[in-house]
Amino acid sequence: MKFGFIGCGNMGGAVAKAVCRGADPKDVLLANRTPEKSAALAAALGCQCGSNAEVAKDCDFIFLAVKPQMMADMLSGIAPVLEERADSRPFVLVSMAAGLSIAKVRQMAGGSYPTLRMMPNTPVMLGAGMIQYCSEGVSPVLLQTWLDAMAPAGRLDAVPDAAAFAPVETALPEEVVSAYLALDASGSPMSYLFTVEGKGFGGTIQVMCVIGTDGLIRACRTMDVSSETTTLGGQTASERYTGQYTGQDASLSGVSAISGATITSTAYRSCVQTAFEAYELVKEAQK
Repeated sequence: MKFGFIGCGNMGGAVAKAVCRGADPKDVLLANRTPEKSAALAAALGCQCGSNAEVAKDCDFIFLAVKPQMMADMLSGIAPVLEERADSRPFVLVSMAAGLSIAKVRQMAGGSYPTLRMMPNTPVMLGAGMIQYCSEGVSPVLLQTWLDAMAPAGRLDAVPDAAAFAPVETALPEEVVSAYLALDASGSPMSYLFTVEGKGFGGTIQVMCVIGTDGLIRACRTMDVSSETTTLGGQTASERYTGQYTGQDASLSGVSAISGATITSTAYRSCVQTAFEAYELVKEAQK
């Protein structure tokens, strides 16, 4: 499998560095509007560089890492190449553009091609990223191939039924380290994704909380409790603990602490409460 990147800016470059650790760098091809930039990054990573057309022609996974306002022009330039190979050598488009739905990317590309939509953050280059993704038309085998290649980037969480992600612009509590809206096909919010930091027993913990438009928790994910004791505080990463939060409202009345790990449990709960504070601020700003 070959992985190609069109766009080698901060985010594209960060994801390319991660993929070069999850796959053979010789199978990674970089392209950029400024060729010198992709050439320098390719030399540093031990991968190849080329043109947008070469990425579109040769790669199985085509990462679209240009700014949203540049996406239409870029895709129109490679659309003939994609159309020519679509039947004989299928591929997957991987978009990182904020606010562009899968349907919109497909429209720009000129076909209903298998597409992944991801919302990464720059710590992916350190293996500490928190990446939400959704997909349409991607086979389980190809999805697993992508997940394996992306594994060095950090934690990847699927958001079912989402068509796009958009960053939250509202001012939020300082404990909120990232905030996105998951949008449906019509562009309406379907859930709110907040990653929150808190002070645990041994250090900082991170929790991702997904809250639906009805004010109920869709899911909680433990992003980092590496500072906590593995036998006690580390249990906050278990499904047995995090599963308690699913379906809860802001009162969290159905959540119990882990015996012997009260400090970590309290910190986790506080992170979720902060996510609800952020949720209310975003909802208020949307009125």
